[in-house]
Amino acid sequence: MSNERLRVAMAAARVDVDALVAATGVDPKTGQRWIAGRTPYPRHRRAIADLLGEDEGYLWPQTAEPVTHEARFRRLWQAALSEGDAVLQIQRSLGGAISGQLVNIEQAATIEIDPDGSAVIEQAYLCANASYTPLMTLTRDMWFEHPQHEVFLRARCNRSVPMQVQIVRDFPNYKQFLCNFVRPVQPLEIFHFSYCYRTKKMFLADHFWDQRALTLTKTLTVSIVHSKGRPLTSAAITEELQAGPMQDQDPDLTIIQPDEKTCNIRWKKDFPGINGIYRISWSFDD
Repeated sequence: MSNERLRVAMAAARVDVDALVAATGVDPKTGQRWIAGRTPYPRHRRAIADLLGEDEGYLWPQTAEPVTHEARFRRLWQAALSEGDAVLQIQRSLGGAISGQLVNIEQAATIEIDPDGSAVIEQAYLCANASYTPLMTLTRDMWFEHPQHEVFLRARCNRSVPMQVQIVRDFPNYKQFLCNFVRPVQPLEIFHFSYCYRTKKMFLADHFWDQRALTLTKTLTVSIVHSKGRPLTSAAITEELQAGPMQDQDPDLTIIQPDEKTCNIRWKKDFPGINGIYRISWSFDD
């Protein structure tokens, strides 16, 4: 079924498919598919709505967001004048509904894998305390495939008073730990912190990484550098949310292979679903 609302809006704005294609950077066949009824990716929907002077939810009502914490978070952030203003508005609107008392302005995972499967993994955060109470601790966890090898962990924070790490659960291939703030993080305070761990023989046979957004997050980025010595054959994203798993050929998944021995995989997600699991999987020539 064709998208009649899109057709009418294009006619009213005197925009043809060539202008649609020029505004979004896609090929003409993709533009024709949109008019025929296919739903564009979010970034393309925003560009088309701006071009036509229409509301995105009107052109594609099936994509309209419900009034959830995630939707309110996105709208408040997009309307804010600054990071500090965004955190203040989010605190006033969501208050105690925020999981873990934090919002992530930026969350970035960096994974560097050696040819033998050993890896260095860093999770870095730009966070804000959007609750009304001081924040004393953060709970985090780490997973590693082969438990017979020792894991080295360190954590850092950009605040003048350091952060201490305490292991609270220690399983064969999983550890849960607390990041304790010697000086509490005050309401509306914005700060950086990260933790990094190294373990041997982590990526031997299974080449995948599961990334979870634990709380409301503005931007999630995953960067993987794998020195394997063989050409990369494929890479994909699987998104598993409450509605179930979905295979997504995401246009924001980029692959760079500077030489035959190394591949770089990078993926970025704006406003990821809270507690959603995003699996990046990749494979090499045998």
